[in-house]
Amino acid sequence: MIINLKSILFFQMRMAATVLFFLSCCFVQAKVDLTPSALKPAEVEKFLKQHPEYKGLWCSKVVFFNGKLYVSSNIGLLEIDNSSLSKAYQWKNSNGGAIWGDPANRQLWVEVADNGFATFDGNVWRSVPRPTPKKGYFTRAEILEGFHAVSTTNSFWLTGAGCAWCWDKDHRSWTEKLSPPALRIGNRLGKLRRLFFVDNKPFIVARYEYDWAIFGRERLKTRVHGDMIASNLISDKVYYFDNRWIEVSNATVKPLYIEQTVSIDKRGFMLSDEGELYEVGPSGVSKLKVPGTCQALAVTSSETLLASFRDLGVYELAQDWKLRFKVPDSPTQAEDDVFLVENNGKIAIVYDKIRTSTTAGLWILNGTELSRFEFPKAAQTN
Repeated sequence: MIINLKSILFFQMRMAATVLFFLSCCFVQAKVDLTPSALKPAEVEKFLKQHPEYKGLWCSKVVFFNGKLYVSSNIGLLEIDNSSLSKAYQWKNSNGGAIWGDPANRQLWVEVADNGFATFDGNVWRSVPRPTPKKGYFTRAEILEGFHAVSTTNSFWLTGAGCAWCWDKDHRSWTEKLSPPALRIGNRLGKLRRLFFVDNKPFIVARYEYDWAIFGRERLKTRVHGDMIASNLISDKVYYFDNRWIEVSNATVKPLYIEQTVSIDKRGFMLSDEGELYEVGPSGVSKLKVPGTCQALAVTSSETLLASFRDLGVYELAQDWKLRFKVPDSPTQAEDDVFLVENNGKIAIVYDKIRTSTTAGLWILNGTELSRFEFPKAAQTN
């Protein structure tokens, strides 16, 4: 057998080039400059006129930071000051995704497509790479699922790909301080879905069921053996850590699937995909009596629970539920996404109608005055 040395050298050079390219991709996130361009209101109007494809405006999150309201939208990150548009931040090849407040580190977080995250302290934008899962990479499905964040008085946490990371501000790096328990029921593997803290103890929500089965369970009931399939679905499980991981007892009969969690001192609250509200702690899970179908939760600056109920309004839970305000002429559908946030008495709520291709509705309560924010006209549709 004749060995072609030139072919071998060429193959080795190609392999070396491939390895170097792969390594450069692994570290490219840290090198990307994620400083956005800042558009003034007049420039936003001009941008929309030049891009007629932006018909309708959808929102994915709303956060108060440094006294201003930030709304993540399909035209960029909107900065709203005193109920008026101040700026629209736009990133190259991305309009920004999820946003989170981080009081512990006094900064705002923005997910920027495949480039990781951008943080903002009110003056300077900085780039932060994504954390790395234990297996060394994210699957496409995990990227599509995205990240969820939870902020405490002294830390900022990010969950995704079944992992939980804490942000180390001093070293500007992610640390995986939390090791979830082995999540397995029979042959079914579970995945960490939500993280929250009750009385300084970490609680996690684990999901074992497939999303297609959860979202299609009502449709399954109309088919042969559908009731049996739906009733055999595996419910989300809740665990907390107290020297070891302990499963929280759950007396609810039907399968429970959690979409949002918040906590206030020694009380945890979980919102299900069916609009039911549950309180959770080490002693167990209990269903709360509520005015109606719950759409979103928020914690106030005075440590009380806010909740939006479909077509009823925004309520506050102290000793009992109390109506704070009702949004006029804003009927919502089950498919609408609702985002709720509060800061020092000011409340903002977004009704996002992306699935019906109409412009989102943003309402702001300042004291006793309720006003609707007017999105740029070029992005408005009926």
